[in-house]
Amino acid sequence: MSGSEKLQFKSLDHTAACWLGLQEVAIWSSEPGLRVVAVVSSRLPRQTARLRNWAARLADVLDSLSSQSAVLICQSCAGHPLLQRACELRGIPTLRLLLPEYSNESTDNFGRLSFSTWKRAWMPLFQMDPSGKGASSVIPSVIVAGPQTGSSDQRAGQRLRAVPIHDRAMFALADEIRVVDMRANGNVCRLVQAFRNEKCWQGVPLITASREFSAATPAALSRCGPGSESTGCDQNWSGGNLTEKNPLSDPQDWLIHWTRECRGAWPDESQQDYFDAVLTGAAGDRSGFGALRRILSQGIVRGSSLAIRGGHRVVSLTAVPLGEFRERRVYRRHRQRFDFEPWGLAFRKSALRKLGAAPVHYASETEWKNLADDQQPWYQKHIRTSSLDAVAEKEWRLCGDLSLCDFAARDLIIFTNLPGEAADLQREFGYTALCVPMTDDAR
Repeated sequence: MSGSEKLQFKSLDHTAACWLGLQEVAIWSSEPGLRVVAVVSSRLPRQTARLRNWAARLADVLDSLSSQSAVLICQSCAGHPLLQRACELRGIPTLRLLLPEYSNESTDNFGRLSFSTWKRAWMPLFQMDPSGKGASSVIPSVIVAGPQTGSSDQRAGQRLRAVPIHDRAMFALADEIRVVDMRANGNVCRLVQAFRNEKCWQGVPLITASREFSAATPAALSRCGPGSESTGCDQNWSGGNLTEKNPLSDPQDWLIHWTRECRGAWPDESQQDYFDAVLTGAAGDRSGFGALRRILSQGIVRGSSLAIRGGHRVVSLTAVPLGEFRERRVYRRHRQRFDFEPWGLAFRKSALRKLGAAPVHYASETEWKNLADDQQPWYQKHIRTSSLDAVAEKEWRLCGDLSLCDFAARDLIIFTNLPGEAADLQREFGYTALCVPMTDDAR
């Protein structure tokens, strides 16, 4: 049987049509009779520690579904890659939700199509494989929302007009709704409230997660390293077996690589492996301390192309003295992270120069266009505003990765927040370790 013969068109009830501005939908499933479940969430947290909590709640939801359930997936909804992967790991069938903006037709044109023309326009989708790259006999399981073909009372739709269509569709087209996380006054919260007020949907189960899930403040999010709950830290700079010249006594001779919380995949980790680690509870400690420990365990600082013009993979360091980190520590709202936290590695500048490290060239856009290819990795746009002074970061870069094996013991010192952390790292990895605690206010 062809895809067009299997495709069924279903008229929406009055309320659903008002919510979506649509009158009919097309449904195709390789397993008819499945119960369509919308698993919805507000925007996901970026911090891995909090994302693990979210994933645990998602697991609770998916593990409680009946064997006849199929989960509705929309690529524009929060957490869809994690939801898709979690379903794959459990063998739960999914239904893709496609909306007009994903078609080859513009949204405006779609609104003017007759329903019969609209059907023909969508048919090629059902001769494509799930990746959309070529013809295949495999027809993806989809729910396709089409244009409105009749007039209806739009008052319900007007109240929710500010809520994205894909969020409204998840509620309007499901047989059951499960809420993983709901932010106060967010889109999901508004939809939950509106849904509960619609009499025609009182028979559709709407279940919210049972676990508590509260947002943490930026200051609290920076303190997720082991031992960070300790309150008895000596506020004096301290360290064992310090060389005569060190990053505190002679800062001009050293360059610093600060570590910070990793939000997402490690530089050498695929996005798929990261999702699997989060979903299985194996993501590990990704705080600034966790990042430092991982570097020491692997013996390498891995280069990254993140925020580097031209996509060059580099290791970033700074000539900002270690002793200034307390004054420099600031929350960057546009990147949702702190700069200059008390974890990292200090390298002797002379040893880094021998490996090819060099200071960044702060320049204009015009200068970038005239740079030779071999100079591009050291370009940084010259920015000096009240909120951001790129030049003050005194950045250096090294192309590729940085192996700790290239440094003599006297040329590498590690630093961390608490005396216990410093002692443990020094004992485990053999490098001289400093304790450079944050102030009481920062903790």
